[in-house]
Amino acid sequence: MLRPYRELAAVPGLPALLLWSLLGRVHIPGTPLATSFLIAGWTGSYAVAGLVGGAFAVGLGVASPIRGPPADRSPAGRLLLVTALGYAVAIAVAGLLPALLPPSWWPLSVVVAALAGMSMPPVTQVARAGFPRLADGAARRAAYTVEASMQEVMYVVGPTLVAVVVAAAGPGVALWLCGALAVLGAFGFRAAVRRAGLDEPVARGPRRGGRTLLA
Repeated sequence: MLRPYRELAAVPGLPALLLWSLLGRVHIPGTPLATSFLIAGWTGSYAVAGLVGGAFAVGLGVASPIRGPPADRSPAGRLLLVTALGYAVAIAVAGLLPALLPPSWWPLSVVVAALAGMSMPPVTQVARAGFPRLADGAARRAAYTVEASMQEVMYVVGPTLVAVVVAAAGPGVALWLCGALAVLGAFGFRAAVRRAGLDEPVARGPRRGGRTLLA
């Protein structure tokens, strides 16, 4: 029963990749919660908070297909670095808006939320694309099983952590904490990707007439 997991642990770079992928995603379920409290407290409207959360989701959805081709052609580490820096700026600004501007400026938070969604580091996609390159057979299946279990843990830990920080220090601090976890996790995951030899994209054969030429 435990043999697949022993095989997984023996794959160079894979345990670290799994661990950092969790740390790089634990902010995901907590960020909308922190944002809702922050915007509702600023504007007095949960409808506006929902609009801001929707803008974040739209930005994330729009960015996913746009980032696909660059991810296939350029090093994963570069994409993770650029998106992490962009996300850090967007979350920092999002947390500052309620402290610096009156509630009538809330539409600006919609724009910032969309930009944050567009720049969120693609840790999940890079991790899942990397598993088949590192392992096969039982070890690969175990990696996906562990990743799914980690996903469940993430959706328990993230909101719980945010709720505690909101109660203790306020929603702005909770949002910044989510941003810090995202950036720290993305940098750690980037290092794990490079150590595992997954930084460079998979080589593709030349194409002719829409078909890949096989040697």
